Amino acid sequence: MNKTSMRFCCFVFCLLFLFAACHKKSYRNDLSAAEVAKSLSESIGMDADFGDRHLLSDQIDIPDDADLIVCTAKSGMNIDEFGIWHTDDASEARRLLETYLEKSYRQNKTYYDSYIPDQTSKLRDAEVRVFDSYAVYAILGPQQKADFFRYAENLLSGSSVS
Repeated sequence: MNKTSMRFCCFVFCLLFLFAACHKKSYRNDLSAAEVAKSLSESIGMDADFGDRHLLSDQIDIPDDADLIVCTAKSGMNIDEFGIWHTDDASEARRLLETYLEKSYRQNKTYYDSYIPDQTSKLRDAEVRVFDSYAVYAILGPQQKADFFRYAENLLSGSSVS
């Protein structure tokens, strides 16, 4: 290969790499928080009670018009919980949800450690992820949380769930 061919190949490779790195994943924006929550609850097999922003309002200030739903486990000895917030400002929603999780952990750690110690790690390891206009949090065990976020990714990106 001569120098010109080599340079051309390097140039093409760099362009391909640049375009691949710049690709931003797109997510759907046509589902309400309740629709997403119902689908995710079914996907992970969670027997859940569906609530609204008032479940979080002791910890954070949420706008009255927020499209937010919180799902909690029906079992009293299980702290499983997740929430979906459909919003135009997902970065602010993420910040507020992270604040909620941090405050909940600080306030409940001692109680959970005393009465349901196997549940404490779920709250300690809770996670918030953003899928474009959806801020999603999960207080779940490790495997269920991984499945939950995989299902959320697939649902909100329009991919098939596997």
